[in-house]
Amino acid sequence: MMEEVSILSGEEFRERTQITDETLKRWIERGLLIPVGQTSGKIPFFSPKQVETVQKISTLLSLGYDEDNVLKIIQKIGLPSPDHAEKNAPQKLMTVGELASLCTINARTIKHWEEKGILEPDARSEGGFRLYSSRSAEKCRRILDLQNMGYTLEQIKLQSEILMDPDTLTEVLKGDLSEEQLSRAEELNNTLKKRLEEVKASSKSIEDLLKKRNKMISTLRSLLSKQQKEKKQNESKEG
Repeated sequence: MMEEVSILSGEEFRERTQITDETLKRWIERGLLIPVGQTSGKIPFFSPKQVETVQKISTLLSLGYDEDNVLKIIQKIGLPSPDHAEKNAPQKLMTVGELASLCTINARTIKHWEEKGILEPDARSEGGFRLYSSRSAEKCRRILDLQNMGYTLEQIKLQSEILMDPDTLTEVLKGDLSEEQLSRAEELNNTLKKRLEEVKASSKSIEDLLKKRNKMISTLRSLLSKQQKEKKQNESKEG
């Protein structure tokens, strides 16, 4: 089960910290406060722990330090918060609507997958909004591909490892490495390979059929054109 990350939207963050929108924007622009990430719509979000960061910055300002000095303190010794740790690796999350649009599916499909237990949000704001990372988008595409290969949602749920990227799966298996785990991974690979070969064979059959049908349509179109031409000639003679 993937652990959800609790985050705060800009509005929720301002309510928690009691700072104005203007102050929040200025602190972000100056580097006093770095959002832990942003949605694909460039809406920033924050960690609940950053509420403490704002309190510490406010305390320094109340002691007579100006923002330039506070920034120097942060740059030299930092503050015990996750904001600067995330600076070089910001998260980018999407709303359910943005995820659905990116994967050319509808939001109801995503909700259905969540109800089935094969997809979970990467984060959830305290306001209850579900947010997703690019990893979720990859998982959605993989679910669609597997369904096109004949897998049911129940099969995908029971064999959830096939939705994981190899790096993530490696870390999971390393935590409980055993012959049984490796044998299961090999079995799933073999099953997936067999299904892929079946799909390829089916695709080749449909491709051959499509070629024959295109040839048939071309032949019939030529015949129709010939018949229409003869009909016009006969009508012209009768006229």
